[in-house]
Amino acid sequence: MSITSNSPPPDFNAIYFDTNALLEAGWPDPSVLLHNILVIGGWWGIQMFLPEPVVKEAEEHWLRKVKERVSRIDSAARELERVAKPAVCDAKAEHASIELIHEQYRAKRDEVVARYAIATSPFTKRPIEDIFGLATKYVMPFEHDKKGKGFQDTVILASILEHLSTVPSLKAVLITKDDAFGKSNYQDLITGFDGRRLR
Repeated sequence: MSITSNSPPPDFNAIYFDTNALLEAGWPDPSVLLHNILVIGGWWGIQMFLPEPVVKEAEEHWLRKVKERVSRIDSAARELERVAKPAVCDAKAEHASIELIHEQYRAKRDEVVARYAIATSPFTKRPIEDIFGLATKYVMPFEHDKKGKGFQDTVILASILEHLSTVPSLKAVLITKDDAFGKSNYQDLITGFDGRRLR
């Protein structure tokens, strides 16, 4: 379907991204689908937001995977030397330093954020005591019998709702693969929040 001058405008003016959706889309090297969302959203004047906890979680997820792969390379070199005995194979695992790889990740992320004019929305200011209280009551996105599962999701959702509360003109969509957000009652996190402003 093409966008024409007769196409009705979207009934929202902001998009927030969850970590899992970004990671599946290859962040910070956007897939074709994510690229299209960002470009077409720009055509419509839709504001794009990355919540700070999403930025942090995506980076830590990426860094953890890099460190795991580097560890496997180093382990493989040691294992080769072990099984090659009595021959000496002098196996070497050569790769850029994790610090340099990390710098390149951040440079790429910053370049993509600038290219698509993506804004960052801040961390929730809710005290940790409040979030802990939500966990003890299994308020979604905390899940019953999942041993505290949902902490990151709760911080992300609280951050988004607080940001929306500071900008009353925004009506948003959250792009996520996590159904816990859809089961959440936003008023458990922000009293009086109009649930129609985020879907």
